[in-house]
Amino acid sequence: MRFDVECAMCMDENKENKVTFEVSNKSLYRVKCSEGHEYDHVLSVELFEMLYEVGIYALIDGYTREAVSSFATALERFHQYCFKFLSKYHSVPSAVLDGIWETMNRSSEQQAGAFHSLYMVTFKEEPPKIKGSKKQLRNDVIHYGKIPSQEQATNYAKFVFEYIRDILDKFSKYENFNVIRMSIMYDYFTSQQEFSTSSSRITMMGISLYGVVTEKDFNKSLDTMIQSNSRWIYT
Repeated sequence: MRFDVECAMCMDENKENKVTFEVSNKSLYRVKCSEGHEYDHVLSVELFEMLYEVGIYALIDGYTREAVSSFATALERFHQYCFKFLSKYHSVPSAVLDGIWETMNRSSEQQAGAFHSLYMVTFKEEPPKIKGSKKQLRNDVIHYGKIPSQEQATNYAKFVFEYIRDILDKFSKYENFNVIRMSIMYDYFTSQQEFSTSSSRITMMGISLYGVVTEKDFNKSLDTMIQSNSRWIYT
């Protein structure tokens, strides 16, 4: 996958010039434009947001199996995000948090269970439930090669969208929501060995799960994206 960003140094010179680079799981990218400007660019985005965005592109292009796979993985990484968020809310040190997560790093069921337990302790209620039909679709796609219909994939996308939206809305009611959110992002940045820079210029761009912040209705946000054909990642 590739990503376009306007060269910040060209913009300083009142020029329009885009820089293209490959997107991966890392956060820091060294970029160089056609004018020879070289600097570091930080992509400030959570992994679950990135995966959901990729899923939406696949859905629009008709790749339903790839779409559901991306949405399912986004959901699993969102559970990891929630585990970290609630752990930090309860003042668990990052080193302890990471050590506990390592013991269940390969089991999505254990990860979901850990999140459910923390959610219960924090809010004194059950978290939103994932219906058996959604679990079945995910398993059929991931493990048995099922190619879902466009309707099935769209409904799954809507489910994941609303699941994430509702939980983030609940988290956002806490006064220190942004402090915890930025702490998680900082931990993610600094956990990457390559996240060090000697560049005299650093730029940053962030995205949020499409529509969750600006438009909370899935159908409206998806329609907007289809009509505008607006993408910041492409192949």
